[in-house]
Amino acid sequence: MPFTNLILKRLIDNWRSKRFDYLLDLGSQRVEKSEELRLKKGDEAAVFKLESLFSSLKEEDKSTYVKHLISLGVLPFLFRRFELGNVKEKSQVVSLLLNCIQVDSGSIYTIARSVNRKCLFELLSSKEALPTTNAILFLTELLSMKR
Repeated sequence: MPFTNLILKRLIDNWRSKRFDYLLDLGSQRVEKSEELRLKKGDEAAVFKLESLFSSLKEEDKSTYVKHLISLGVLPFLFRRFELGNVKEKSQVVSLLLNCIQVDSGSIYTIARSVNRKCLFELLSSKEALPTTNAILFLTELLSMKR
C-alpha cells in the first residue's frame, strides 16, 4: 500500500472517529435532557408526597420516618430540589428540612452549611404567605441552634 494511501486512510479514520464521538455526544445530550425532564417531574412528586406524608403523621411517627429518611441520605436530594424547584416546591423542602432539624438536632449543622442562601432569600421575598412563613420558621430554628 502506498504511503499516501496510509495517510489518507488515517485521516479518514480520524474524521470518522471524531464524527462518531460528536454524534454520540449529541445523542447523549438529548437523552440526558429528556431524562432530566422526566426526573424533575418525579422529584417534584416525591417532595410533594413527602410533605403530605409528614403533615399527616403524629409526632412519634414523624420522628421515626425522618430519622429513617436521614439515614437513607435524603438531605442531598432535598438540597438539590431546594435549588432547582419553584417557589412552592422550595417552601415544601424548607418545611421538610425544618422537620429534619426538629427531629434530629445533629443534622442542623449539615443543613445550615448546605442550604442555598439565595433560594432562601427568594422565599423570604415571596409575595405568598406560606413560603415566607416557612422560611421565617426555618431561619428561627437555625438561629436558635446551640453553638
